[in-house]
Amino acid sequence: MTTTAGRSDRAAGLPAGWAADPIQAGFLLYDRPPSPELRDEMSRIPGDPSRPILAVQGSGSRGAALEAAAAALAAMPALGRPEPGDGPRPVRLLLPELAPRHAQRLAERHSLDLIATSGLLKVHPAQVVTWGFSENKPAAYWQWHRYVPGGRPRPAGAVYPSPRWDTALAGADTEIPLRGLGMTAGRIAAGLTVYQDESSAVGFLRRAAGLRPDPERPTVAIAPTVAGSAVPAVLESLLGTLPAAAARSLRVAWPGAMSGGTRPGLAELCRRHGVEIVAPDTALVQDPGSGALLAWGPRGLGRWLRMSSGGHVEPLGPLHPAPRWQPLARATSIRYSGEAGLDEVPAGLRLRCSDDPATARLTASVPPDEARVTLFADGDAARAGDRAVLERLLDQLPASLARSFRLVMRGAAAGGPRAYGQWLANRYGAHVTVADGAPGDPTRWTDFRLEESPAFPPARLPAPASDHEQASEPAPLMAVLPPSPRPQDVLVAGRHREREAPPVAGRPREREASPVAGRTREREAPPAPVEAPPRVAVPPPMTAPPVTQSRSPDPVPRAQTAPSPPERASASASVPVRALFPRGHRSTAEERRRFREGGGTRRDTHQAVVSRLLTERPALRGALSREPADAIATDLSALRAYLSGDLPDLDAALRSGEPGGRAAEAACVISALRLLAADRGPVFLTADLGGPRAAGYVPGQVLVEPAFVRATGRPPARRGDTLFAVWSRTARRIGLLDAGDDPGEVLFAAGSLFAVLAVDQGARRVVYLDERIRADAPAELAQSGPATLERLRAAVAGHPEPPAPDAPAADGFALCLDDAGRRFTSARISTDQHP
Repeated sequence: MTTTAGRSDRAAGLPAGWAADPIQAGFLLYDRPPSPELRDEMSRIPGDPSRPILAVQGSGSRGAALEAAAAALAAMPALGRPEPGDGPRPVRLLLPELAPRHAQRLAERHSLDLIATSGLLKVHPAQVVTWGFSENKPAAYWQWHRYVPGGRPRPAGAVYPSPRWDTALAGADTEIPLRGLGMTAGRIAAGLTVYQDESSAVGFLRRAAGLRPDPERPTVAIAPTVAGSAVPAVLESLLGTLPAAAARSLRVAWPGAMSGGTRPGLAELCRRHGVEIVAPDTALVQDPGSGALLAWGPRGLGRWLRMSSGGHVEPLGPLHPAPRWQPLARATSIRYSGEAGLDEVPAGLRLRCSDDPATARLTASVPPDEARVTLFADGDAARAGDRAVLERLLDQLPASLARSFRLVMRGAAAGGPRAYGQWLANRYGAHVTVADGAPGDPTRWTDFRLEESPAFPPARLPAPASDHEQASEPAPLMAVLPPSPRPQDVLVAGRHREREAPPVAGRPREREASPVAGRTREREAPPAPVEAPPRVAVPPPMTAPPVTQSRSPDPVPRAQTAPSPPERASASASVPVRALFPRGHRSTAEERRRFREGGGTRRDTHQAVVSRLLTERPALRGALSREPADAIATDLSALRAYLSGDLPDLDAALRSGEPGGRAAEAACVISALRLLAADRGPVFLTADLGGPRAAGYVPGQVLVEPAFVRATGRPPARRGDTLFAVWSRTARRIGLLDAGDDPGEVLFAAGSLFAVLAVDQGARRVVYLDERIRADAPAELAQSGPATLERLRAAVAGHPEPPAPDAPAADGFALCLDDAGRRFTSARISTDQHP
């Protein structure tokens, strides 16, 4: 086909009313002019140089679409595809629900090497998926088939372009009995489902059929009737059955797989088989538009976590597969030059103009949109300065992000045609969706698009100064997620519950734009694919899960330092706590016995590693030669179990004030720290605090942290909104026992004391702390505090680049504050506490 002045010649031989236009991957055949959205969708289909694609979009009957497709295939040379010299012509046909007999007839009649499907089609970015579901055969599997003249159809997988794992599974059995477990693994487009009884798993299989495939790994969607304790055994059985190309990395769609009691079993599985596992730490919600899975539980946004073959865990963010805008947003956050701070948050980017706590809360609660970046702007659209800061960012955004984005900014949707959102749409030629709301009102997402005849010039302010610059106090923008959303299956804390799902896309209900034999179909939003089984451990409370792993931190300027008034926290803002054990505590025989009886799921593994370490480093044993060798080994095993994540929720139990049976574990870990070298100097960790909790750090106060605290010797890559710079006096170097790759990692004992020296509120909040040996030494603090503060600031400023390994505590809790922002203060510290 040739084109002239941007218009395509129509192919001869097509039925009346039909036309074909070139697209990147081949041709689009249609009987009505395609919408811009459909053209954009078709343009994202990757091309195959050896096999052109013919996509059919009709508005009439399926028979008419089939007739048009046959005519187009007959006229293929006229459409610009040269006739091959020998053999059938390779073609992929995007025509959903094409019966196998019709596909074989097309291959015979037109001498085609044809790939087609009898299922439905979904077009994702850089991916076309065939799928389907039948109430009569809920476990049936739809995939592409290859048809050639005189041959039998051959399976060709469900995903185009075909990932290695999908190619490896294409010829495998579509149902795999898991012997000894009483379960079956069946195929879906995204990978595999695991269920116990097909008749009772119909709803689960319906939801799992619509999952969006991960191109890097097969997904294993596990039914809610499978107990959490059986999940590692299920994966173990699958790994022994799957082809090698499909067993290197797995995505586990089972709520809370990376939390509580399941996580240690997964870590052992990864180490033993050398595989990688990606799984959520909370419940799951399925985006009905894209099929992506959102980690969303009772506490809001959760995280997907990637566990390596060595058992190391890396946070990935709440949406998986990751949104396609994420790499560009991350690059923007690194290159951005402006007067306000710019942070990467789960749904996009946050402009930190005024450190508005309401905006901080929203960044932790608004789910990401799979297709569009969300911009969170502090301040008010009524103020010129706040608008200018946002426009500075928009000027630096990549064009693909600036063409369509979501905006969370107070007052940006007010004013109808003269709203600031409309002004932005006109100025940038963009599709802008603005969130706005008031207390008690339902959340509103308002769409603004470029007007054909703008009501005002784009270069002019959106309204006269008298309207926008007056000091008004509009109602604060509330959570963009309503408390009881649209009905959709949300899986929370061990049971299936009908609730409203978060508006992942922030836009009206989507219509399926895939070419479906002449019609565009509106489909019911599929609910979440899996449910949480009983006893799923809810992850520790967190404000906003960190998303960035590779962003380089900016040098932290010495900006406005929080004032240091001689005020003391009120009783209601403090929680007195007493250290369970003094620093330097030596575990008792009873404590070691109780630990060995529990000891985590891999006690023997840790004992073997520690025994080898004691053989290689006899100085560890000789330093305390008067103590029994088994006592030293038990203490060190407890410490290694804690560092490896095999004592889950120990810190949460210590911070709750009710450790119960976990006290023996803490006693052995503290006892083991005596054997390791102390680290004196600056160490660092990060956390997400938000505005309100950050107010809990008052310079001059001495606070206590009931849990263990991990830190690193160099400032980590920016992952939270707060960097803690701590002057260590007694933290122990744990590189000998830690399975991680950061040689500068240290651990503070549970019950450590920290004096607040200062809080810098700059582009990134920095809290400066000084570890104290005793809480009742104010004179010592007054003398050493200024010098320690200067050394800490110099250490922060002297490390503009992040270290190669990220800090292990970069997703940590608010140091010395409880979940409500109250300070942990010391009720009594024994005088026998020595470093």
